[in-house]
Amino acid sequence: MSVANITELRDIVYGQFKTAWGTISSAPPVIYDDKEESAPTEGPYADVSIRHGASDAASIGSRSGRLWRSEASLIVDIYDDVGRGRDHADVWTAVVQVAFRGKHSPTGDIWYRSVRVAELNPSGSRSKTRVVVDLEYTETI
Repeated sequence: MSVANITELRDIVYGQFKTAWGTISSAPPVIYDDKEESAPTEGPYADVSIRHGASDAASIGSRSGRLWRSEASLIVDIYDDVGRGRDHADVWTAVVQVAFRGKHSPTGDIWYRSVRVAELNPSGSRSKTRVVVDLEYTETI
């Protein structure tokens, strides 16, 4: 199995994220890097992006139909107002961890390898928690 292209990868991964995020009662809004959206000026929100890394040939042969094994990271930055503590961010972070830790996409095309969390220094009036999910997929070119 393979992913057709980067757009399909983004749709699958963001779809899994949206499903998990939708389980949170009163979930904060989400800003996706592939959309022209602005972050809210106040209150909590999540900023979600995918960044690509290495890509290596996974098969040999003619140029058409070759398989490439690629790596990427889903990055979820969770912002909350400073002074509220990190309890809300902890809950939102756990939802992302559970959604991706040790799992794969519904079709088995994408494998989620490593999930890590970092509490970062406040940025202005907001605290920031980052969840990074490393993933691996095969693409047919």
